[in-house]
Amino acid sequence: MEAQPGGQERVLRAAGAGGLASGAALVTHIVADVSLRAALAAASLIVMTPRGGRPVPSWMAGGR
Repeated sequence: MEAQPGGQERVLRAAGAGGLASGAALVTHIVADVSLRAALAAASLIVMTPRGGRPVPSWMAGGR
């Protein structure tokens, strides 16, 4: 039984598409991780307004 012509090409094309999909998933995961870290950093610097009315970063207003 002979191998079909073009069979290997189909396999390679499918493997390339799979690699492309996994690469896109990896990039999406990295972007989501970076944006999550940025959101957490922004949340840790949320400005609090003490009774005096002047906005103070939360890390400065800790003792009041």
